[in-house]
Amino acid sequence: MPLALRILARRTLLAIAVGLLCILLSNSRLTFPLDYLAYDTAVRVHTPTSAQDIALVAIDEQSLAELGRWPWPRERHVTLLRELNRAGVAAVAMDIIFAEPDVEYPENDTLLSAEISALGSVVLPLHFSHTGTGEALAEVLPFEPVRSAAQALGHVHVEVDEDGITRGLFLREGVGSARWPHLTLATLALIKGEMGRSKAIPGARNPNRTGETRAIVRDHFNLVPFDSQSQAPIISYADIIRGRAPLAQLADKVVFIGITATGLGDNITTPVGRMSGIEWNMAVYSALASDELIQTPNELVQDTLYFLLLVLAVIVITRQPPNRQLITLGIVIWLILCATLAVLHLLRYWISPVSPILALAIAYPLWSWLRLSAVMSLLKEQLTALNMGQPEQAADSYWQGIEHRAQLLEEGGYLRSWRLDTASGRLFLDKRRPLPRWRHTPGHSYCTLRDGHTHRTLHLYWASPTERPLRSVESIFRGPAKRTALRHYSTDLDIARVYQAFQRAGEFRKLVDEAVDHLSAGIIVCDITGAVLFHNSQAKQTLPNIGIKAHLPSLLSILTATGDVDLATAFGQLALHNKPLECECYLPKSRRSLLINGHALDVGMPVLVFTLADTTAIKAAELSRVEALNFLSHDLRVPLISALSIIEQARSSHETVTDGELLDRIESYVRRNLDFAENFTLLSRLKYAERPVFEACDAYAIAEEALSQHLQLARTRGLTLTMTTPAETLWVQGDAGLLERACLNLMDNAIKYSEPGGTITVSVYRHNTSAVLEVADEGQGIPLDEQTIIFEAFKQGDGARKGLGLGLRFVAEVARQHRGEVRVKSTPGQGSRFYLHIPLSASPETP
Repeated sequence: MPLALRILARRTLLAIAVGLLCILLSNSRLTFPLDYLAYDTAVRVHTPTSAQDIALVAIDEQSLAELGRWPWPRERHVTLLRELNRAGVAAVAMDIIFAEPDVEYPENDTLLSAEISALGSVVLPLHFSHTGTGEALAEVLPFEPVRSAAQALGHVHVEVDEDGITRGLFLREGVGSARWPHLTLATLALIKGEMGRSKAIPGARNPNRTGETRAIVRDHFNLVPFDSQSQAPIISYADIIRGRAPLAQLADKVVFIGITATGLGDNITTPVGRMSGIEWNMAVYSALASDELIQTPNELVQDTLYFLLLVLAVIVITRQPPNRQLITLGIVIWLILCATLAVLHLLRYWISPVSPILALAIAYPLWSWLRLSAVMSLLKEQLTALNMGQPEQAADSYWQGIEHRAQLLEEGGYLRSWRLDTASGRLFLDKRRPLPRWRHTPGHSYCTLRDGHTHRTLHLYWASPTERPLRSVESIFRGPAKRTALRHYSTDLDIARVYQAFQRAGEFRKLVDEAVDHLSAGIIVCDITGAVLFHNSQAKQTLPNIGIKAHLPSLLSILTATGDVDLATAFGQLALHNKPLECECYLPKSRRSLLINGHALDVGMPVLVFTLADTTAIKAAELSRVEALNFLSHDLRVPLISALSIIEQARSSHETVTDGELLDRIESYVRRNLDFAENFTLLSRLKYAERPVFEACDAYAIAEEALSQHLQLARTRGLTLTMTTPAETLWVQGDAGLLERACLNLMDNAIKYSEPGGTITVSVYRHNTSAVLEVADEGQGIPLDEQTIIFEAFKQGDGARKGLGLGLRFVAEVARQHRGEVRVKSTPGQGSRFYLHIPLSASPETP
């Protein structure tokens, strides 16, 4: 078939399909939110005519303040109607329900009926309600004799759309049949008369105008135009009752009486805002009186119009050259919008433009695809006829890749041997098939591979029947991604080649992204303005607020650089002068140390690459190494040098020194060195060795054992060492040896800093869910600014007498290992109190 006929056939099918699509969208109500939005926008363009013969008597906040809470006694309505009768009003529409008589003051109902009759043209509302639980829906009319006194009755129901906004109403409603006019329609009928006949009532008709006796039947639907600034006079109910209102301005007007006070009457949401129910009725009356109610066509007329419009539009658009079709589409849509506004404001009909516009928006790319498909189909036929297809190519490299993978497993010691069966036939790229499922037996795995017309079976004989690589065999021998078929014409060949290039680029990008994402250092790439182009997960952990297009200099402001380096200045020098950036920083909140390196690259555009390496662990290890070297090079040598000095003095001194005195002095230095070494060793084991084995321990027994080891030392120093017994047995889960050593360190610290004659008190007691070991002394105390550093390794206060600062650090580490804590309270000159908290555990006898 010639290309022109193909395009014509597809154009015709497309026009019919788009027309049917438009009808489907319209009737399925899928576009109703957009339809409502379009109507609300269009109706605001034109301001409706306001009726000049209407006025509103409002039951407003002023009236409630003067006349009291609602509802009011009916004698007030009698007074109001009497005043309106004196004013010579044309008609009165009261949006006040009189469903029940006043049983306490029936004379008021008689007066109200008399005034309504005297006025002559009063319209009262009715409503629909269930008479009781489970009862049928009924029409609730005003009570007699008020009902008979009224000139007409009308319903005051409104139609609320799915989005909660009221845009229209039915002019006739009723239970079983639509026999009751709307309040405004009944009022207008009193004034003009011709509206009483059904054929003169505007609005879309309901084909089912009679229904079940329990259902409300509605007819004559209309949309209402709204004027956000009505010119009708509004008079307060209280002003008329009190005689303050000029009644002359109500002469020959239709007066609407209703509630406008907030919280009492109906509050209706409209396209122009919220208004009370009586204001809604006035807007309906104004539009009805000026013949400006907006109607909607029936479905058959609307569907026919949509179909013809879309068929014509598609034909016009598709006959344009490709470079003008989009412009033509825009012009057609603009014409549809203009036609919609013209029909709305001239003919007072609303036909939504949403469905036609959406159908055309779908038709444009669909037509482009159909047109291209027709061209490509013809091109394929012509290229096939000219035998311009690309020759098939062999793919021996596929089998070479299989052999290389098998050799890798054999060299790695996983395979004892392998075998790839010989093959026959040619291999073709466009015949590539995915690998079938592998089969496994003890010590043997095999799979039949297919490449083109060639079948080969790969056998793998494992070195161990149970040991295999961590990766699955399927993933190791998975073939390359399925390649795009290369058809026998040049256009498809070019498209396939471009697609394969993008596919390889995407795979390589994915490889790079995953590789960079697994680096231990954070990687950030940005342009010279600081906008982030790429970052890995490690950078996200360091700078949580980072993201694509984020401003890197602002993100780096949370870092504090060491030395005199200013990160903002360094960033500018790197961006403008290609000066490499290297500095050490730290995060003030977490105290993490970072090494930042930045370099400028030119990859078609200037970019900056930053690496953020976390050096916290390295610095901590370096600090520990320096501290250990200081300890070994200085503090361990001092006692040994002192001991050697004593021995040297004893040899060279002419004075007589007793052996006991000499040995005591040497022993004190050796024991001091031994204590240092023991504390250092225990602390190192506690920090770097495996977690100790915990078991149930008696906290009091541990403290008592530690105290017994210090009794003699305390007596020698002239100190009193006492211990209080707890009221109960306190069990903890822990390492008894470590806990005892921690207690020894606390008591040794108290003895060391107590003066002769002082008292050291050891207490064990329960505090919430912890067992607490308290050691209190009467020593020199610890200044407040030093209480934060005494639990750090190799740190001591200014008042320290001897030691390396390892004893309390050991206590803190023991507490941490046992999920507890150690605290200190001290006042200089009044002693110190140390508290070791260890979580309580159940008694070992507890089942």
